[in-house]
Amino acid sequence: MTRLRHQTRAALLLFLGFSLLYVAISRGVFLYGDDILMFQVTEGLVERGGPAVTSPSDEADVARSIPGRDGKNYAKYGIGQSLVAIPAYVVSDIVVRPLLPLVEIHDAHGNLRTGTQVWGVGLTSAVAGGATVALTFLLALAAGYSQRTAYVLAALLGGATLLAHYSATFLSEPLSALCLVLVVYGLLRASSAAEPQRWLWLSGFAAGFGIAVKVASGVTLLAPGLWLLWLAWQRRRAWRRAVLMLVAWGTPIAGWLALVAAYNWVRFGAVTETGYGGEARQYTTPFLTGVEGLLISPGKGVLWYSPPLFLALAGSWWFARRKPALALVIFGVVAATVTLYARYYQWYGGGVWGTRFLVPVLPLLLLPAGEIIERARRGNRAAVAGVAAAALLGVYVTILGIAVPFDRYIAEASVSPEAWDATLWKIDASPLVIHARRLDDDLTDPDIAAVRYDSTRLLAVSASTSLLGLVAVVGGYLTPPPHSREERRALRE
Repeated sequence: MTRLRHQTRAALLLFLGFSLLYVAISRGVFLYGDDILMFQVTEGLVERGGPAVTSPSDEADVARSIPGRDGKNYAKYGIGQSLVAIPAYVVSDIVVRPLLPLVEIHDAHGNLRTGTQVWGVGLTSAVAGGATVALTFLLALAAGYSQRTAYVLAALLGGATLLAHYSATFLSEPLSALCLVLVVYGLLRASSAAEPQRWLWLSGFAAGFGIAVKVASGVTLLAPGLWLLWLAWQRRRAWRRAVLMLVAWGTPIAGWLALVAAYNWVRFGAVTETGYGGEARQYTTPFLTGVEGLLISPGKGVLWYSPPLFLALAGSWWFARRKPALALVIFGVVAATVTLYARYYQWYGGGVWGTRFLVPVLPLLLLPAGEIIERARRGNRAAVAGVAAAALLGVYVTILGIAVPFDRYIAEASVSPEAWDATLWKIDASPLVIHARRLDDDLTDPDIAAVRYDSTRLLAVSASTSLLGLVAVVGGYLTPPPHSREERRALRE
């Protein structure tokens, strides 16, 4: 088997394995306003031929819609997640519903919260999460890591960071992460390709679609865009080729921007109106407070919810020396994201588990961890201990968000502003600490669809998909990669 075929098989096993694992832990219910409204857009496109939603706009609810220019109600969220969910919606309705009928519950505002299609559509994020893990593996390979190192790094992302939690929901963060990884991967491949246009088109397509998923993700494209300009400048003597590079990246972005503009006009009569209105300008949090909250606060700090990031911090110096351009792009993407959300009035992302707004940048943030994993594979004891500790802590944190339903403590803490602030800034009130205390009591009541629906069929689905997923992930790692030409020569000698 050639090296390329072996790497492709490893990527496919990662995709299959983690997609199945995320199916196993999927909650199968809607808990937010975002998921309800994005589902209703999918429903509207399939059932009614348009993006109008049924949720009311005149009542204070997490799923409150926005009145449109035509008197109908619309969601304020991007259309990307709803478009991707169409196949799952159709399959759930036609194929899954007769085999797996689940109780449908509507809330007081008439919004569907549970049911077969709710569970089925939610698996869109499971697939997006699995694809993100697999693509991160390919990105790590393109960044110069060995296959084993890239595999371990991708597995840490999939099982020991916040990506696992959000891949069990119908929120758009896993899909946004997939788009962002593809943007950077395409540019990295283009930087060394003799004919870079196809890689740039792929990167640009992901960039544009990422904006369709979430308009705010546009800020993450500044650093990749500057990298592209630098790559084009390096080839300025062949100016036609340089222009073609810019066109290849920019054309799909322009296409998606046109679609987003048309979507805005259909809903609200203006190409720049997303529906957020004044909420989009509520930047009232002190900048340093938001930065501290996003990165290291006891209740929301991304470092505590994704412990493998400590490996990335440790390896960042070596990574920057080895891949300076890529390191600068990653820094630019992360800095833009943190800057965007640090002053936002809800920098913490609402009533969610962990640092929701930073989930899309987790794959890029984690990439320097490969430097420590490489040293661990060479036998460095400190590196081995660090990788093992980060993996165990990360999996433990992931389990905390599954074994104990996270929305219970969120509901308890929402009774007053003081109680909510305590969950953000006080160690003893952090969701991580509370979940750790409750773990023993709630271990038999995990937050998965089988328990929420009290369904033996779903339990069988979770058991089988988790087993198959583990087999795929472990099998992909245990299959030895082929030796390089130098390694084969050394073995013969």
